[in-house]
Amino acid sequence: MPVSCDCFLSIAKSSLENTGEQWTRNAMSRAYYFMFHAAKGVVSGRIPMTDKNGNKLRGGDHKRLSDYFCSGDAAIDHGLNSATAEKIGLKLKAAHQKRCFADYELHRHINRTDALAMITSAEEINVAVLGLKD
Repeated sequence: MPVSCDCFLSIAKSSLENTGEQWTRNAMSRAYYFMFHAAKGVVSGRIPMTDKNGNKLRGGDHKRLSDYFCSGDAAIDHGLNSATAEKIGLKLKAAHQKRCFADYELHRHINRTDALAMITSAEEINVAVLGLKD
């Protein structure tokens, strides 16, 4: 059965009800994936592979999606408020880097405060996305 991206935010929040760095890391990861899927939903799942001139864009889906929002192209292509679209893109970029630390940099300490901040960013993206749908 398919799930909604809201499930990721719920799991992020509930992860912090547990103690241990593994739960903090999980909260950060799940909060990021909520943001990614919420943003992807705003553009109907269409992440550009090429620029307006047909040149292949660098990076994977995560980089291309945040760049799409930051560049203003998502706002133009989907009739979005440009400031809100840029805010979503910037939050995605910052959260992606932290998610990578949480998932891949096991030798680094991940702070619970950072996880709380990611969840706050995810909630801000949620409000922004809901505002775009009105």
